[in-house]
Amino acid sequence: MKAAALSTMSMLDESTCYSPLNNTSRTIRLLLLSPALHQDDRRLQCDLKPVCLDDRPVYNALSYAWGENDDLGLQIRVRGVLVGVRQNLWNALNCLRLKAKKSLWVDALCINQKDVHERNHQVSFMGTIYENASVVLVWLDIQGSLLTTLTIKMQIYVSSVISEIVLLFSVLIF
Repeated sequence: MKAAALSTMSMLDESTCYSPLNNTSRTIRLLLLSPALHQDDRRLQCDLKPVCLDDRPVYNALSYAWGENDDLGLQIRVRGVLVGVRQNLWNALNCLRLKAKKSLWVDALCINQKDVHERNHQVSFMGTIYENASVVLVWLDIQGSLLTTLTIKMQIYVSSVISEIVLLFSVLIF
């Protein structure tokens, strides 16, 4: 019975992993990234937790280039639902989760991309989200034009007060 339930959950629409956010407050979702069970564990698993920025939650924000739509079929399990992600994000999360559970804000996963109203509301205070992060992690999976994209993103967020910027390279193992 458990296997059948898990199989059904895996086939659910990606949007089912999102509970509604309070759009009248500064509520966001944080991605709780589970650590690898062992060094060769390639399964990425996480949960989503709604928090209010007014409560000063502790989290790291991940800045990365979305990259091209690569259709590689990479997926992570979010609240039991398989969600497709692009290779650049998969690489960053795989590297970040190696040692301990992480509390992250990742735009592609913390915002329900299929809900236009929510997406517009969340985008309106992305600068505040980055500003309130304990650390802003910048993922440099150097490939072609990604460095240009990173430069543009950094110019946007440099105006905010950022406590620390940690540069991560795809070859860096935590």
